[in-house]
Amino acid sequence: MRLVVDANVFIAAFLKNALTRELLLDERADLATPEYGLIETRVILQQPKVLKRLRLSPGDFEWLWSILTARVEVIPQSDYQSAMQEARLLIADPKDVPYLACALRLELAVWSNDPHFQAPAVKQRVAVFTTTDLLLRIKS
Repeated sequence: MRLVVDANVFIAAFLKNALTRELLLDERADLATPEYGLIETRVILQQPKVLKRLRLSPGDFEWLWSILTARVEVIPQSDYQSAMQEARLLIADPKDVPYLACALRLELAVWSNDPHFQAPAVKQRVAVFTTTDLLLRIKS
């Protein structure tokens, strides 16, 4: 299954959720994210207070980051730019627009735990899976 991964999934993999880590590493998932996604995630996770909460040194962060993102295809903005306007009209949070635009343009599902992706207008245009949804799908 090919999925666009939202930043909140990467953040969850660092914070607590071993199941999210397992899904990120599962070879049955073909993962992509807009280039904005990795930039946004790194900015959040590399804040000193977040690194302290994670109990990770900068070196340990880099090591875990490289493992968790190794199989994720980074989609350049030029590949989904044409869908940005439609995405802006469909989703309430401006930070979610690149993920939705990427999914729209590449005709992929989205993996996100963000409630903005549960809006009916979004779900009419793309399939949306939460981590729980993916776990149930893989088990069946």
